[in-house]
Amino acid sequence: VKSQREIDLLRQGILLSEAGLERLQVDAMAGMRQGDLVALYRQGVATAAAGLSHPVITAEYVTLGAQAKGADAGAVAGDPLKCDMVCTVGGYASDMSRNFTFGPPSADQSELHAIAERAFEDGLAELVPGNTLAHVHRVATNSLARQGLRSYRRGH
Repeated sequence: VKSQREIDLLRQGILLSEAGLERLQVDAMAGMRQGDLVALYRQGVATAAAGLSHPVITAEYVTLGAQAKGADAGAVAGDPLKCDMVCTVGGYASDMSRNFTFGPPSADQSELHAIAERAFEDGLAELVPGNTLAHVHRVATNSLARQGLRSYRRGH
């Protein structure tokens, strides 16, 4: 069970990470390498964290391309970008991820996103007092399977 202080630090980490991801999404351009994209995220976090009394540490896991490209490869139109970001505030780590595409998504990318959104909504509807997280996960996983996505990978 988390205390209010712990919850506040976790929420602060989420807000800072969102600021970093927004900076990345707005300023990312074709040709940028993974290191460039991580730098944008870190700049967004640092700007949002200015003046905080707690130490802020980030860890970034970025995958560029449908088949992971090397760290020196530049982004091109249509590339997916998977960002799994950890923002630790005062010793409490908030872990979140976002997926983007460079330019408009392909029809396949749009369909996969729609499938994931529906599964998320199905799971979210079950996130109520009395239900275990295992149950919520099972509902979301079953939703993916019903929609034709029998296997998936979260990156862990």
